[in-house]
Amino acid sequence: MPVASDEIREWVPAEASHMANDVYSLNHELPYKPLLPRDIRLVKQNEMECSDLWLLSPPCQPYTRLGRQQDVGDKRASPLLHLTEMLPKLRQKPKALLVENVVGFETSESWHRLADALLE
Repeated sequence: MPVASDEIREWVPAEASHMANDVYSLNHELPYKPLLPRDIRLVKQNEMECSDLWLLSPPCQPYTRLGRQQDVGDKRASPLLHLTEMLPKLRQKPKALLVENVVGFETSESWHRLADALLE
């Protein structure tokens, strides 16, 4: 279903990797860098207030069968955990979260923490 332009106030994706930002810019004709080169772990609660939609793509390494399956013990899981801890504290919560389900994430402690935050 098409979204009316007045329903989306602002699009602010964040990505810590400058390389990912450059690749995205090369593949999409935009006059600006589309991703904020920002570490998600440094995002403050007030910056996330009034965000209607979160698109989350946790890295696969902490969860996959081929990886070490360190889950919350893997530092690459910390950006998702940071947002998960922030979620219940927001005055205005997002209307929706879209989370990529990498193999193994659905049974992880990270997922359980996110689910608990959503239920809260």
